Amino acid sequence: MNALMAAPTSTPGLGEVYRAQVVDSLQEFAQIRSHWDHLIQNSGLDTINLDYLWLSTWMESFPNQSLFLILIYNDQDELIAGAPLKISQSPSGLMCRLLRHLQFIGTDPCVYDWMVFPMVHSANEAQVIETLANCLFEHRTRWDLMDFRYLQSETQLAHLNRILSSWGRRTTHHASMVIPTRDLPETVEEYEASVKHRGYKRNLKRILNQIRREFNGEPVVVDVLENSPETMEQIALFFDHHRTYWASKGIKCDLERYPNLVTFYHRIYQGFAKDLSNPNKVLFTVLKIGSRIISYNFDFLSGKSIWGHLSGYDPAYRKYRPGVLHIELLLHFSIQNGMSRFEFGRGDQSYKDQWANHHIQLWNLMLWNTPWAFLFWKTDQVLKKLVRKPLFSSQ
Repeated sequence: MNALMAAPTSTPGLGEVYRAQVVDSLQEFAQIRSHWDHLIQNSGLDTINLDYLWLSTWMESFPNQSLFLILIYNDQDELIAGAPLKISQSPSGLMCRLLRHLQFIGTDPCVYDWMVFPMVHSANEAQVIETLANCLFEHRTRWDLMDFRYLQSETQLAHLNRILSSWGRRTTHHASMVIPTRDLPETVEEYEASVKHRGYKRNLKRILNQIRREFNGEPVVVDVLENSPETMEQIALFFDHHRTYWASKGIKCDLERYPNLVTFYHRIYQGFAKDLSNPNKVLFTVLKIGSRIISYNFDFLSGKSIWGHLSGYDPAYRKYRPGVLHIELLLHFSIQNGMSRFEFGRGDQSYKDQWANHHIQLWNLMLWNTPWAFLFWKTDQVLKKLVRKPLFSSQ
């Protein structure tokens, strides 16, 4: 292996020495796959975006991005922690596209809901973060802007920020978005009894009764589509609908801005479907009235949770609120299949409050490695504001 080695580090008062290793090729990552799988298993994190298949598929789908996977070992040469990172240039911004961005794998476009630095329970978190920071510093000539988004552990990020700030570099560490979630009971009956929004219950009942009247009692069901050529055609159709919907609002969606994203979605859907031993899956479901498909959802089954990701519906059935019906029946599906949580995706949009009973706070950290990096980034921020600001006052 040609992995780059960072100097061993230790924390005063702690006897054990940790060292960092940077893996920067997919071939090297494949060689240590079993060690990575063991780390994720022993960390208690079964999230899909830390799965080897997810990480390697992303890097294969975006070949212009460079792997920068940090592995941290103890003095018994046991892998105890990691940071799944990559280096890439921004696809947007007049000046930022000139910078080398150090980010989590799955950023730009950001397809994961949240991130964390995986580590085994026996690891000393403070020492892991210090070793990680020292490794980032040692390889600082390889990147210009550190952009760590949507970490769930504020403790990890705050500790990392304190160390990075001591370099004399400009940093910012702040609360970011939230993820509304629903903790799921053991039965659908318990869930329905716990729904507090009476107006939501009434509307749901009214919509279902309306569908029964207008479609002669045809059933409303959510179907999980299994991997097949026909399913891949449905996914392609859904993506086309998704592009068209956002284009009608004058917005270029991520599927349009990042053509390789479609490749990634196709590969992880089929990859997880074929890996029968892997509990993580990509869940493609359709909402049907009888045989009519009126709504699509492209979600992630991550451990014991379902992460809501992409959704869309046929505008011809808008009055039946297909998006709401789809999520409601997905909640039933999740409970019936032993899931413990449903995550509604980043953002605190009010419609999610119909179901959510908990919110996960996420945190961001940015570091500009040079004054020029900050100047380029700041220039783009100013330009964005100028573009969005009206040229003439309406008064």
